[in-house]
Amino acid sequence: MSRTKKRGGASSPIKKYITFSGSTGTFKYWDKNRGEKGENVELDNLEIIVLDTRASVSGFNESLGVGITSNLVADTTKETLKVISFANGKPNTLAEGLYQEIKPELSSFGGKFTQNVICLADVGDGMEVVNLQLSGVALGSWIEFAAEHPNDAYYDFQITVQKGVLSKRLKGKTVPVTAKEEKELDAKIKKNPRTKQPIWFYVLDFQVEDLTEEQSELAVEEDEKLQSYFEALTGVVSERNDDTPSSEATAPEDEEEEDKDDLPF
Repeated sequence: MSRTKKRGGASSPIKKYITFSGSTGTFKYWDKNRGEKGENVELDNLEIIVLDTRASVSGFNESLGVGITSNLVADTTKETLKVISFANGKPNTLAEGLYQEIKPELSSFGGKFTQNVICLADVGDGMEVVNLQLSGVALGSWIEFAAEHPNDAYYDFQITVQKGVLSKRLKGKTVPVTAKEEKELDAKIKKNPRTKQPIWFYVLDFQVEDLTEEQSELAVEEDEKLQSYFEALTGVVSERNDDTPSSEATAPEDEEEEDKDDLPF
């Protein structure tokens, strides 16, 4: 689902791919122009204007030592996903089919269902199109946020996305970790540094602010370019323009299961 539907060229307007770490509560992207070989840049929060949301598969293949990615689709029930890795600089197909068809094999090579929130943001180089890739618990946070803004109302806002509360899974639900639990764990670690760590993680928090007329006009202009790119690239998986391992698109009906199984760390 998108702001506009236009046809045209095939030059990707997406400049950065941003991920969220549930273990640290920070966002990061790979900047190949930093340092001698490129560096990860960490961010505490993002201010975004959503252009489009699409589904994909992303992750990291431990055996190959490379990231995996796929094409972006608007409807997982109708559009084929082609999951690939770029070992030795060449594309290697790992799975191909509708999401429900390939889902059983994804975990075997490190793949996770991913929501791509393609948006405008300024992360240091001025306002540009970026792809905020959300999986696991972060994806669950986005789904809850979107449900609070039916009929894609979040397109009308500038959204501040930041670290939410420290949380855990309990009886199939995500619940906050209490101050008492944190204090008790700290005491145990001080007593025994080898104390087994619980699986705690940060969820996402969203705050909204109405768009100005100027922001809305810019978003429409940039989304026209984005949709031109998607129309020209339908069904094609291209090599990423950086070196990182690596809606509402139609998410799987059992997204809660994805939330449980695909923690973002």
